[in-house]
Amino acid sequence: MTRWALILLCVFLGVLAVGGGIYALGGAPGWSLDWLKGTPFNSYVIPGLILLIVVGGSGFLAAGALLARLPVGPTVAGASGVILVAWIAVEVFIIPFMWLQPAMFVWGLAMIALAWWLRRQTKPGPGPRG
Repeated sequence: MTRWALILLCVFLGVLAVGGGIYALGGAPGWSLDWLKGTPFNSYVIPGLILLIVVGGSGFLAAGALLARLPVGPTVAGASGVILVAWIAVEVFIIPFMWLQPAMFVWGLAMIALAWWLRRQTKPGPGPRG
């Protein structure tokens, strides 16, 4: 159950981040370029690429690793959650508050917690001594 819940969180993160990245690459209509003042960006292209590739890609990579039952799956999923939390932490200092920010922050924390729990459940016990 934990693994499937984490897979769903990872897949939906990937879908949302890719959608957000595409929106940003399309010029982020309705978002002010003034929000980027004081940042290294003069458009939403680079942040959009980061959102699409790093945040979304990590979600899909984690989902794939979990689906394949790779031993690194929980670790990759936890890292994806950390990436999401970091993305949101930076975002709140750049753009005005939106309801999605705290929701996605909690989403990332949930991914980290579920990944930690799954890792504890699937961690192999000590091998034979001898």
